[in-house]
Amino acid sequence: MSVSTDNVENSQSERLERLRAQLHGRPVGRRTPPKKTPVPAANLLYGVMLRGAARLDAGLELTDLEEQMLSFLRVMASEEEVREFGRVYREEEASARSARVLPGVLTARGMDEGYAFADLVKDMPDLRAEMAAQSNLNLVDLDRLPEGAPLDSPEFVQALADYGTGVTVVTASDHRPDDAEVAAISEVGVDLNYFKCYRESGEVGRDEIYWALAGSSDLGGQRKSLTREYGGISSGDFVYFDAGTVLFQGQMDNFVSAHIICWEADHSNDDWYDELQRTMVKLADFMKELANRLREYGGHFPVPEYHDLIDYVEVAGMIAMAIAGLIKLFNNPDDFVSERTFVWDRAALQASIDKTDVLAWSFDAGSDGDFVLVMQAKGTIKRGLRLSSAPAGPAAPVWGKHSDLPVQHATTGTPALAASEDRMLCVVRGYPHDNHLYWSMLQGGTWSPLAQITGIDDATQASVAADSAGNFHLVYADATQRLKHWALQGTTWVYMKRTVNGFTGGAPALCRFGSALACGVRGRRDGQLHTATFDPGSTAFGEDAFEPLATNVPTIGDPALGPGSGSVYMAVRGRDDQHVYLTTYGVKPDLVKVPNSATRFTPAIGAAGYGRLGLAIRAESDGHKVQFATYKETDKIWSPFTKPSIADGTEAPAFAFATLPGDTGAQYGRMYCLHNH
Repeated sequence: MSVSTDNVENSQSERLERLRAQLHGRPVGRRTPPKKTPVPAANLLYGVMLRGAARLDAGLELTDLEEQMLSFLRVMASEEEVREFGRVYREEEASARSARVLPGVLTARGMDEGYAFADLVKDMPDLRAEMAAQSNLNLVDLDRLPEGAPLDSPEFVQALADYGTGVTVVTASDHRPDDAEVAAISEVGVDLNYFKCYRESGEVGRDEIYWALAGSSDLGGQRKSLTREYGGISSGDFVYFDAGTVLFQGQMDNFVSAHIICWEADHSNDDWYDELQRTMVKLADFMKELANRLREYGGHFPVPEYHDLIDYVEVAGMIAMAIAGLIKLFNNPDDFVSERTFVWDRAALQASIDKTDVLAWSFDAGSDGDFVLVMQAKGTIKRGLRLSSAPAGPAAPVWGKHSDLPVQHATTGTPALAASEDRMLCVVRGYPHDNHLYWSMLQGGTWSPLAQITGIDDATQASVAADSAGNFHLVYADATQRLKHWALQGTTWVYMKRTVNGFTGGAPALCRFGSALACGVRGRRDGQLHTATFDPGSTAFGEDAFEPLATNVPTIGDPALGPGSGSVYMAVRGRDDQHVYLTTYGVKPDLVKVPNSATRFTPAIGAAGYGRLGLAIRAESDGHKVQFATYKETDKIWSPFTKPSIADGTEAPAFAFATLPGDTGAQYGRMYCLHNH
């Protein structure tokens, strides 16, 4: 594989030169090289991997630990390149020894003598003193933190900036292993809530931040993903992640481990993003191996009574250093900000469940940027879809009692809602083990059970619309942020084509536009809003169809599209005040602020009947409760926001208007509001 960027050529020969630099103790790439290099003991397992490649090339039998380390390298490189890594190691072994890159317990061995997991256990007591100087490894006891103290000490934050990477093991010593609550945990989740920028990078212009995530447990549950780019980030900005951004969700026994990398999009092209996606898949496998191996090595006992948990921190640190060293050979290091490896034990997650802002972690890279990432632990998740409706008309809407759609499992994110003349469609993501999309149809007064759309296993968030013939269409961004188009033919969803290659920076918006369909997205690389129209019966919907939308107001987040009585509207949040701004699709006048509409979530808009436009938001001023207002298109007047009965939940709502057969209680049609709860 060869990944090229504007400023970086990452070919096999370049990777080998980077490896030589590492073995000589020189930094590899990065806008600002780390101020410190790891102590030799911290590079033990990286050395085991490289030395294992050399032993493989020499035809020697590998140990269990060497096989494990090489299994990771084999995903990143061909078998021939793995052997080439080994040859470089043999050539530079003396340099690595003199530069004290690798510990003597490894370099003093003859090449015919392997290094096994049993050797690691035996050597740990002697390595402990040296590892103690590795200040970017820490143990956090949630039950022993001084009141008001941050999770990361100032010393650790400085070390994180100095090294560019850190390893943290989290426990809660008052939550004993035999505690009934701890023992009852079977399924846990760790969601990403938001991040705050305390210092942007030294790059020209605003930062475009994205996060690479890999999590696993000792029972094999895994999660791996890239977030979209959150563009226009400056010092002081406070950014919520899209709903359903999950670090880990699944079954656990004793440990959950995760690796998180913060990136500032700069020089890397789409090939690099694809390669990073594949890297994170293997990182999730490696986190599983970390949890499993260290589960065998260490036990679950309160800290500080169990000294071997300290060894656990140190071994986790060695593995994390190996991961960090390997990634530096394969990625574009000029985009890198900071990375951390986390290990939570069962007690730590129990102590954190459903507590807001408990897990706030520093990603401080000095002049390359300073961010704090906030997570939230959750217990077994049960989420469904809740719907409320109100008749349209000249009076203020009176929302009826809510009802729940028939769902058989958890869902997440903003649901998509659209109506034709006789049916209404809902599409939503599953939560959180899969990236499938599920659909339900309201027809004849009854919702069908939520069913999986066969063939979609990489979705982030979807949008749906009915065309002028009453046929339903779906667009969504896959895990690599490519936009894809599906259509419902009878009762079967059919894949139309991959509409845009690596273009969208978040969730798309879709809406009927006369006889065509309109689509709005935020560009992944430029952060601008882009719009396109296309014939729903055609597959000619490519990147060239999108045009940037110049706005008079800086905006953030994903756009929303919805039909009014005579035109299509686009709604989007303002970057500086978080209010919703509105424009007419196709005409592209200036964005106009909706009064009292501040929200952290994507708005939902659409026809509200009787010559009105409807807007549903989760209001910033009301604890993120769902609120609804209408806009009289002829007079250009907004009604006050009112609260539907479906006020609970924590994710953005969906809105649709329909005049369905047999609905005698709605002379002018009916408004529907739907959300996860």
